[in-house]
Amino acid sequence: MDVVNVGYSLYTTEQEVEKDLNMKDRGDVEKAFDVGVDVGKNAEMFVADNAIADIGIGLSVETFGASAVIAVGAIAANDFIAEHVADGAKSVAHTAKKTGNKIKKFFKSWF
Repeated sequence: MDVVNVGYSLYTTEQEVEKDLNMKDRGDVEKAFDVGVDVGKNAEMFVADNAIADIGIGLSVETFGASAVIAVGAIAANDFIAEHVADGAKSVAHTAKKTGNKIKKFFKSWF
């Protein structure tokens, strides 16, 4: 299970980093921020998904397999939340940059 999760995590991280670096409308700092958010998100997903799967599989004998089913649902919920938080962080950062540029332009017009 861990080997599959390592491979999947590396693959998805590579795909997301490549997508972030190929965005033409973003500067280097924004690209670096996006890459950092994606790497952090994938690291969290890797650790949490492994822990959830290990516990779900470990308890499956005592719960007659119910814990394994619940673990699958918990992994899906964790991944959904992690994606949502990462997208929100990227959105806030890009909005803050645009707002900062507008404020800078406003004050430059005075001087």
